[in-house]
Amino acid sequence: MQLYNADLYGEWTDITRGRAEQPSSTIAGRFGVLYVVSDLKHGGFLEHAGGDASMVEVYRDESSVVFRILLDE
Repeated sequence: MQLYNADLYGEWTDITRGRAEQPSSTIAGRFGVLYVVSDLKHGGFLEHAGGDASMVEVYRDESSVVFRILLDE
């Protein structure tokens, strides 16, 4: 991804490292996706995703979690 688009890669890195307090807006707006799959090792991201009213956890197991992004309609 870094070779394809360095700026987008930087945003993705910031999100995964917990540097985006409301990750849903960047994920939906810049990446164009409504579902996010993450391992459980990205504590900063998981903390912000859990506090983001536009992200709903829809699945979790011992190694991963899936969030759905809710769009304003």
